[in-house]
Amino acid sequence: MRRFRVQIREFRGSLGNGFRGRSEGPRASVAAEIAKLSARISALEEVLSSFDGIIRFYDPSAAVAVPSPKAQVQRQPLPLQLQQINKAEAVFQTLREAGRPISTGECAETIGMRRGVDPADPALKRFSSNLSATLSSLRKRERVRQVSSADGTKKLWEIAA
Repeated sequence: MRRFRVQIREFRGSLGNGFRGRSEGPRASVAAEIAKLSARISALEEVLSSFDGIIRFYDPSAAVAVPSPKAQVQRQPLPLQLQQINKAEAVFQTLREAGRPISTGECAETIGMRRGVDPADPALKRFSSNLSATLSSLRKRERVRQVSSADGTKKLWEIAA
């Protein structure tokens, strides 16, 4: 801290000779020091957390800091129209109507539109994730199969023959 006070005094003293070009050096030095200390603090917090975990493991009654709860992800609840459907049945109906292999996202959007859900609804992304699990389950039972798109970049689904 003392070193920075000296730098500030020197900086103020040099201002009488003109400001231009003289602020970058001391400022860069302070910014570098902050970055270095931030990295050190992060490393020390990880070490402290490890020590706390070890202490709690060997002595659950020991008074150590309680770990901070992980940030909770705000999930978009599924619309009621999508909660009350048989996903496997809806997938088969959608794949039959499509008549061609389609992506999980297309399948989710089609089912959503059929149930009256707005295609821009953010919950459709979560529903797409649910459908992905359903499709994987159906693939394990050999009811659907996954094929690559013509360019090989997408995985598409179709009913297994």
